[in-house]
Amino acid sequence: MISFYSVTNNFIYKANSSRVEIGEDIITFESYNKKKSYRISQLKSFRTNGMTSTKKVYIRLRDMDNNRGRYWIHTRSFDNGDELYNELMKIEEEKHPNSLKARARMESSIRDKGEKESDNVQG
Repeated sequence: MISFYSVTNNFIYKANSSRVEIGEDIITFESYNKKKSYRISQLKSFRTNGMTSTKKVYIRLRDMDNNRGRYWIHTRSFDNGDELYNELMKIEEEKHPNSLKARARMESSIRDKGEKESDNVQG
């Protein structure tokens, strides 16, 4: 059953992207020489599930025309993996600013800034 799932994700749905490009208002996923682009401003939904320790992200998205996409992004496999991971999280926060994940990231970011500022004052 697991191999069927892997074959389906890799060759039919092309869910494991080998290239991801994020432009001004376009995000493009490429897998097995097939590209699929979405206008970020036209996305109704952009949800991520991932493992922060491995920076592996599963993205589910849907645009205004109800076109859907599902992609596994192994951000550590990319030259600019940390930047890519942060951009994907930023898109999710922009699309779903009131989600629990977005609020938790914002609070964590504020807390981290406060700790850095207090380190500078003490130092």
